[in-house]
Amino acid sequence: MNILRPTQAMRAKLETARRDIKQRAKGARDLKATQAILKSFIRKTIPASQYSKSDVVKLINAVSRADKASIDNLINEVFEFAVSKNVKTLQGNIKDILKIKTEEIYGGRLKGIKVDNETAKLIDLINKNILTEKSTATQIEEANEIERQKIEALSESPIENMSEIMARTSLIGINNSLLMENKNV
Repeated sequence: MNILRPTQAMRAKLETARRDIKQRAKGARDLKATQAILKSFIRKTIPASQYSKSDVVKLINAVSRADKASIDNLINEVFEFAVSKNVKTLQGNIKDILKIKTEEIYGGRLKGIKVDNETAKLIDLINKNILTEKSTATQIEEANEIERQKIEALSESPIENMSEIMARTSLIGINNSLLMENKNV
């Protein structure tokens, strides 16, 4: 796992971990082995920046108290917890990137900082068109359809418009993420 980017390739990591835990749990001769595997998974997958100690202690205690009847439900609960925390981290990263300051006033003149002018315009385009969590599914679909039509129009000369096409595609992805629950891998 990359220490600087703990959520990098998280979907693949979670799917692999889920499959491994299910296989090991089936092969485990006793409940203690399954519990140890699950505790290890909790320590490895949940980013340290996104959990409070009480959350993890509560989860590990629940794993310790689990019996054979409740271990499958607990495995699902642990995965949902890990996924929701990783999604929260990624959403925070996206928001931080989009809130980047691109201009400052130096000596009475507006001057670009950190990114070039074209990138600043694309970030502004995403910020102006991004929907909120209060948006309905219909509003999201309508906004995405408008963006798809704009992408289609820009695709007539894709080399010149590649950056804008990518920005609009990212916007569609961000808006689509509002339709999803934060508990699925």
